[in-house]
Amino acid sequence: MSSPETEKIDKLISQAIASRESSYQTTLKLSEEILKHSFTEDYTKGLAEGHFLKGYSAYKMSNYVSSRYSLVEAISHYTKLNDEVGVARAHNTIGQTYYFEGDFEKSLEHNSSSLAIREKLGDKEGVAHNYNNYSNIYLALGDYPGAIDYYQKALNIFGELNDENSQGMVYNNLGSVYFRLQDNDKALELYKKSVAAAEKFNNKHLLSSTLNNIANVHHIKGELQKSIDVDLKALEIQRQIGDKYGIGLTMGNLGSSYSALDINDKAIDYLTESISIKQTIGDKIGESETGLELGRLYMKLNKHQRAKSFIQASIEIAESLKIYNQLHTCHSTFSALYEKMGDYENSLKHYKLFYEYWQKVFSEESDKKIKNLQIMYEVDKQVKETEIYRLKNIELAQLNIEKNEFLGIAAHDLKNPLTGIILNTSTIKRNIESMSKDDLLKRITKMELTAERMQMIIKNMLDINAIEEGRLNLIYELFDVRILLKKIIEEYKPSAALKEIEIKVIEPDSKITLNTDGNSLTEIVENLLSNAIKYSMHGKTVYVKSSIKENSAVIEITDEGLGFTEEDKKSVFKKFARLSAKPTGGEHSTGLGLSIVKKLTDILGGEISFESEPGKGSTFILKFPLAD
Repeated sequence: MSSPETEKIDKLISQAIASRESSYQTTLKLSEEILKHSFTEDYTKGLAEGHFLKGYSAYKMSNYVSSRYSLVEAISHYTKLNDEVGVARAHNTIGQTYYFEGDFEKSLEHNSSSLAIREKLGDKEGVAHNYNNYSNIYLALGDYPGAIDYYQKALNIFGELNDENSQGMVYNNLGSVYFRLQDNDKALELYKKSVAAAEKFNNKHLLSSTLNNIANVHHIKGELQKSIDVDLKALEIQRQIGDKYGIGLTMGNLGSSYSALDINDKAIDYLTESISIKQTIGDKIGESETGLELGRLYMKLNKHQRAKSFIQASIEIAESLKIYNQLHTCHSTFSALYEKMGDYENSLKHYKLFYEYWQKVFSEESDKKIKNLQIMYEVDKQVKETEIYRLKNIELAQLNIEKNEFLGIAAHDLKNPLTGIILNTSTIKRNIESMSKDDLLKRITKMELTAERMQMIIKNMLDINAIEEGRLNLIYELFDVRILLKKIIEEYKPSAALKEIEIKVIEPDSKITLNTDGNSLTEIVENLLSNAIKYSMHGKTVYVKSSIKENSAVIEITDEGLGFTEEDKKSVFKKFARLSAKPTGGEHSTGLGLSIVKKLTDILGGEISFESEPGKGSTFILKFPLAD
């Protein structure tokens, strides 16, 4: 029943909620006042909200044990009120405290309890926050595809709800994934969106966190003074709001930057203060990371025993938390330290451990760990089954993506030629009696060329499918490379002549004999020669050279075309690659030709490489072992 006292408490609750993201100290003081009045009035709602707000502000100020004590109290009062929303919210925050202490199992346990309630209630906003938490755990465990998947799901829901503040939070987290994947431009793009949201809603915690991440990008790019300037802005905000976790993180970052600038006294001061704060608040992950940074610094200063002490402590923490990506970095550093000390036996031992943990980070081990945790805590059935399917069938999921790409490209690339054939057929049907023989032949020829183009598209797609499924029927025979090249060149001279392109042949006098599958080798050369013509301007020259080098047959196809950019070079042999250069005569490309070339070359036991500069053309080089 409402009374003047309970109305006063409700007003205090509203004030505390309003200050929750801008001033944790204010929220903490208000929560204590709420609890004092609620205890006097025996006001259960006030006790529930007071304990929650006290726990939440303690969590934000990195007092994790104190936070959990208050949140457990909040759950007991929410349960008396039958307030499932409050229970879910408290479990979610408890999960976050365990996350920041590096206890991912307990973090998942409470996050899953929260998610189950929110799914049942149809609480979309709450579900999105749980998805964001899952992503954070995946990111910490090195499962970047899993992190991106759940961040995107959270982002979609917040977008539906028009919750720009929460979207900013996810943009910041998602940027961290791309930063770890070394895509700094994409990371900065996402961080800028996060800053815009933080400033719009005066979310100081989000702003300082995002500034830390932007500073990390400047650091990795070697812009150390920029990194320091941005981190100092973050530190000022964190001190204003009493964010101990953030202060410890930023001081560690500043120490790392000063170390990179060889301002070692400042580096030691900041790193030492950082590790002290992280030990105080129970930030085990941060303690391990900063300890490793101190170890590297002392190694640089030739203080080897101090370096060993910090690196060993960092390893012990990482082992207790099973953080494999941290362990592989620690052992790499330890290996380098022992090598510097001349202790090659221990250097090799830690290098082997580095490689062992590296394999775990980039193998299916991380995925299996996550799957087991998901099963253990019985996440909502639909979410769980979807996730288990993804983890169990990651290869099938990738094939499904490729299938969708395949169908999308097929639909796109076949739609226009089919439309052209239909239009020409319709025109002929309507006007056949009035059309001249020449006009009729022109239209039929055009339809024939269009049909051939469609046939080429389908052939390439079937070829790549057959290669990947291992359905090639290879027949090995002896071939003289010179004769095979001459036959292929004769077939391509007409298409080259249309663009006034000369094909020059350079070959030795003696035979070049290969024991290989003729059809596959022909398809390799045809694709490369076709591309050389397709991407060359009118009047240029294409060179086809064959030779013998180091007991290998070498085929080089050189054009004077558009060449590849540095970005292109990363994707040359990928399926459905869309490169910057475009065919110069309106020819068609499926983006599969070079992928087929690479796969067939590998199957035949050969090697392919290329040399290229933008605007200066390309040379593709094939090497195959000579016949015995």
